[in-house]
Amino acid sequence: TSLGRKFGSIGLPELMAAGAIIDCAGSRLILHPEGDFHRPQKSVELTMLRYAAGSKALFKISRALKGIVELEVKGKFLWAVPVKIANKVGVMVVDTGCESTIFTQDFAKLVGIEPTGERATTTGAGPGSQIVAPCALPDLLLDGKLQLGKIQGFCDGSEFRLYGLNDIAGGDLPVIGILGLDQLTRCKAFIDCKRGVIYTTSEPLKRERPNSWIVDGPKAVECLANAGDKEAKKILKNIEENGAKLDLKQATKFIEQAVQKGLLKEDEKSAP
Repeated sequence: TSLGRKFGSIGLPELMAAGAIIDCAGSRLILHPEGDFHRPQKSVELTMLRYAAGSKALFKISRALKGIVELEVKGKFLWAVPVKIANKVGVMVVDTGCESTIFTQDFAKLVGIEPTGERATTTGAGPGSQIVAPCALPDLLLDGKLQLGKIQGFCDGSEFRLYGLNDIAGGDLPVIGILGLDQLTRCKAFIDCKRGVIYTTSEPLKRERPNSWIVDGPKAVECLANAGDKEAKKILKNIEENGAKLDLKQATKFIEQAVQKGLLKEDEKSAP
């Protein structure tokens, strides 16, 4: 990959022991082993819930999240944040290794979320990819405190489900999907792995730009190819001759390059 060889994933036990703070917007991993991290000023504090996962559940999750491999170790868990969308409540697994926010098929059907484009692929922390369909989502509220507004996200397009997760505190909120890096970055989240807390901006969030990678990705590739970019020419040829499709990371890269070079105007429209 463009990020280099992947050797594995750092798990929550190690992150907790190191007092890790994940700065999503700043792309930083901050270590505070003594637990002396102070919350950012003017921030909203969101409390995550600790959801236990047995070995069978982890096998199911590993197929979906592509990042959990220690299947037989007892006591594994995931952090999840309570959400409310379309007057339905549930939790979403907090996953900084998943580039997109994804909802399960069952939940999408429950609240009437319809795909807005063709199925495509998105990648997580580990190898492989997830088949998803882009969709426009109703207002989403995190932990009763942070309003994300009408966001762009994805519905799973294959057998994406999270089995066997239980709130250790005894709650019964259903797991309805993954809160990915796209929204964690947008709300400038600091994830405190040891305390199970997310610190986010207290400022009103800007309206989210539509997820335009399926349309603007190929457009950006064509613009760059016409401008002489060798990589874009190669990709464009593959698209035209073999019907290949860009994944999210590729499209984002080419869109950013085309915008920087003035070949593609940045879309300022708000999400529907």
